[in-house]
Amino acid sequence: MRLLERIFANYRRFFDAVAADALYMESPFFNFCLERDKNIIAVLKGNYRSLLEDAKGLFSDMEPKVWQMDRRTIKYWQAGHKRWDIENKNFNTLVNDWPLNHCFKHDPTAILNFVLTLFIAFILIQSFYQRNLKAALRGRFTTLISLADELHGSLTKGNLRAPWQEPRARPPP
Repeated sequence: MRLLERIFANYRRFFDAVAADALYMESPFFNFCLERDKNIIAVLKGNYRSLLEDAKGLFSDMEPKVWQMDRRTIKYWQAGHKRWDIENKNFNTLVNDWPLNHCFKHDPTAILNFVLTLFIAFILIQSFYQRNLKAALRGRFTTLISLADELHGSLTKGNLRAPWQEPRARPPP
């Protein structure tokens, strides 16, 4: 809540809701956010039966959306489950296909600048792929890296290699 207090003080109008895991399903946290005019999106798990019944009463006039996952059926009225897709898909891609797991410099400012630049590049390429690339071309690019290679090649007209394409120098024997 100390972190949220600083965020509320500095970026009051930046967001309208706070997403929280089941760990924060306590009235002090909810009251803290509500007193600052922020909505809360929280994971409601089975061990909070009374809250689950209250939520069912609040949402009784609304049809839930249904999500099937294997043999589980999940009914939801908020889009909080999508955050797991972000964590599982995007961060996994950034670590495995992009160099998010490698620290090129150890200065805190350099690390922050690298991570933010990488996030911006990733978001721009992903947005281009999902929102602007024609369906006929999507099949040509199996990964975002292949799209990044194509974009890099068109910018440099084939004269330069992207840093991730450079062969690693081996130390002399």
